[in-house]
Amino acid sequence: QDIVNQSGLTANYIPADVVFGRINSSHSWWSNYEHFISGIKKDYIPGESSDSRGILNPFLLLTPEFWSFTIWSNSGFEWRENIREQIINNNIPPMFPNLINIKLKQSEKLIEADYNVTSFMQEVRPFIVNPIEEIPKSFGISGYNARDFNMRFIQLKLDKSSNIKLEGYDNSIIKNIDYIGSFNKLCYHDKPCNSRMTKLLIFDKMEFQLPAVAEFWMWQKEPTTSEVAPDLAFKIKLY
Repeated sequence: QDIVNQSGLTANYIPADVVFGRINSSHSWWSNYEHFISGIKKDYIPGESSDSRGILNPFLLLTPEFWSFTIWSNSGFEWRENIREQIINNNIPPMFPNLINIKLKQSEKLIEADYNVTSFMQEVRPFIVNPIEEIPKSFGISGYNARDFNMRFIQLKLDKSSNIKLEGYDNSIIKNIDYIGSFNKLCYHDKPCNSRMTKLLIFDKMEFQLPAVAEFWMWQKEPTTSEVAPDLAFKIKLY
């Protein structure tokens, strides 16, 4: 709330209860280690929350989820057997490509987010089994920050994107129902923990080649056609 109000972009911002109201402050959060390395109820090492990437960057309206570089990958990405020991010994691998820059272009109603995927691929090499270059690259998106700004409808604009492929996508406008809450079937320990609860499934496997650009248009009200100018556009740039 403080981050948004101090930006000067909006006055008297209040986080949307439909997005964040189900967070239980007495519960822990699903960690980066569980999200990217160990999986659901497999193992646990204390650390940063996986959702801190979006919650601490409220203008990151769409957060990329690089599934092809995680335990959830079915394309050959595999952590080495000693990964847990390395993390405990403070030799911590990169777990996702970092957000390098985010720009708000108010006159264009556009936000651009830049990610250095190349640097991640170089740095993660010592921690994985197979050559990173041979692994097909794909990502999805989380949209809870967009929904918090009442951006309830989303479309991937393939004609304005580059080096992006989404098989079976028919340019549909998708309703954004992402939110964060406490969930009891996720974390390693028996207690419920907080995490993103839904995801924009249709965008969950966008294949890409570097460099790539994925542009999304977003609307507060459902547009009559996909040619209606967006209330806000969000561009993800991968280097």
